[in-house]
Amino acid sequence: MLATAEGSDERAAKEFVLRRLQAVPEVSIFHVGGRDDWDITLDYAQGAQTVSVSVEGRLRPLPLLGISARALGRSEGNLVVVDVSVTERVRPAWLGGSYAEWQSMWG
Repeated sequence: MLATAEGSDERAAKEFVLRRLQAVPEVSIFHVGGRDDWDITLDYAQGAQTVSVSVEGRLRPLPLLGISARALGRSEGNLVVVDVSVTERVRPAWLGGSYAEWQSMWG
């Protein structure tokens, strides 16, 4: 969405991510804090070759798993911080021409 939609704003992209995150159950072993507790970071620039999205949340693991999870990862009190990031190229390196050229050719 960030890579292809001209004039797309960050708020709309974050709302898109939040709608997908609604699939994560609001159960403490999956996520704590509700919709507003997700930290979403978008990194893009108009005309850039890559875009990236990072999502961070917190959960309260089961007691025995919590000991090892807190030892291996980041924690905030009794919560474990989980995060994921992805970076993708907007266009493959082999693809020549600009978006406008392709649009005029196929549009």
